[in-house]
Amino acid sequence: MAGKRYVGLLRHDKTLAVTVYREKGLKDMDLLGKNDNYVKVFVNGEEKRTTILENTGAAPMWGAQLKGKPGCEGECFEYEGVDKISSVQFQCFDFDEGGDETDDMIGQCSLPLGEVVDAERETAGEVWRWSGWRTVRESSGELAAELEVTEEDLVERGDMPPDIPYHVVMASDLAD
Repeated sequence: MAGKRYVGLLRHDKTLAVTVYREKGLKDMDLLGKNDNYVKVFVNGEEKRTTILENTGAAPMWGAQLKGKPGCEGECFEYEGVDKISSVQFQCFDFDEGGDETDDMIGQCSLPLGEVVDAERETAGEVWRWSGWRTVRESSGELAAELEVTEEDLVERGDMPPDIPYHVVMASDLAD
């Protein structure tokens, strides 16, 4: 199943703040139970890591469980002393007991810097912001095969809380 990740960037001075908000449609890595998700964020090779969200399955939301309310605040990391942004990468894992080497990589993605960096404001040293969805690729780098699901399927599986608005468009809906 192809997954998606929603992230945001905020650039100010020589600091890049990267926020991981949520993911959806992730591949299920556990035979029993649901994924215990965390994300490694790399900016110019420097690694930071989100908290582990236990039993969140295919649709983790960082900050929602911590705040006890619907929606998500995200989990933010600041990378200081960043003169030039050369890469922003994300790797999502399913945590397993036994250390990092036993964790299963669910998928990864890199931000296409030409699309997300406001080059004019970056060159002028001004503040800029970007946020959006990115497709999660298999750990091999290949795009995962998509699985067509309905909104009811997601609610039934527990991947989509019914109190948070989502937009699921099926090919048949587009034909009408």
